[in-house]
Amino acid sequence: MVDDVLCDLDLDPQDHCFDTEGGYPSWALMRGSAQVFILFHNPENKSPYPHLQIFSPLLCLPNSVESSAILCYQLLELNASELSGGLAFGIRDKTVVLTASRSIQDLDASEFRSMLLLVGYYADLYDDILADKFGVERYGQP
Repeated sequence: MVDDVLCDLDLDPQDHCFDTEGGYPSWALMRGSAQVFILFHNPENKSPYPHLQIFSPLLCLPNSVESSAILCYQLLELNASELSGGLAFGIRDKTVVLTASRSIQDLDASEFRSMLLLVGYYADLYDDILADKFGVERYGQP
């Protein structure tokens, strides 16, 4: 399914595929200025079905506690007002991420494609907006 959707987006799945410790294939691709990862995992092997996670690291948290608090508040507001399709901003290892996740049970290609396109669209949109507003580098910038 992933390969078919990536091909539909004119991307060669083999050029974007990499292995992870969990033994599931994973993919990394660019959507505008944002890097997007597609991962399958089974959290603590507690589910009979693996989970799909599509996420994009956007930017590092600001150094000041005050700026970080303001950013976190804005991310919560964006979660409640701007995002759709099960997307959410979060923080992972002091990095702001945009993520969508669900079990692969009954997942079809159109739902996967929608999740991927939404994460890519909003990540590309908000990485620049938030980095400029809070004076921090986008993820992956030197």
